[in-house]
Amino acid sequence: MDVYKYQGSRQCEGGGTPLAEMQRQLQAGGAIVTSTSCGMDGRMYPAFCGGADGKINIFTISSNSMNAALAQGFTLLTNLPEAQKTSCYNAPASTGTSTSTSTTYPYTGSNNSSYYSYQ
Repeated sequence: MDVYKYQGSRQCEGGGTPLAEMQRQLQAGGAIVTSTSCGMDGRMYPAFCGGADGKINIFTISSNSMNAALAQGFTLLTNLPEAQKTSCYNAPASTGTSTSTSTTYPYTGSNNSSYYSYQ
């Protein structure tokens, strides 16, 4: 059975509860987790910093773990019909060496950190 819980991340801010941390919490509550994935709830959100981003953590659990998951605030994934599993992006681990990269931002053609700077 698949269950999910919102990560709690926000647009422009990230944050939220990582998949591995949420899995530890779920297992500590007595649930048996057989697989994990990240996902999106499939809903549309207005684009603004600090707004919800729809990211969810999805867990496949044994059927006898359902009560443990529900008691921790998880919901059946079937209740979110537009949800889709996505790949979980993990930033590469730091190796202790420093490298610099240049990013080109949309509409500016330069290394301007403001998305809304039209030039």
